[in-house]
Amino acid sequence: MGYSVKRTGIGSDFEIGKQDLLSGKIKEKELIEVKTGNAKLSRLQKKTQKKKRNFREIRINPPGIY
Repeated sequence: MGYSVKRTGIGSDFEIGKQDLLSGKIKEKELIEVKTGNAKLSRLQKKTQKKKRNFREIRINPPGIY
């Protein structure tokens, strides 16, 4: 299995799909939103989160931010 990554920028940052290497078809799609520190989701991102089951928010804390 490989991964297909596409930048969306509308309601989420990335769309990641698990791609079958033999057929090239994308089997599972997931929307990823990357946030740092205390950043909050926008209205559109909250709407997308409620609407889509495959929406995931990832928190990254760079050094020095707790």
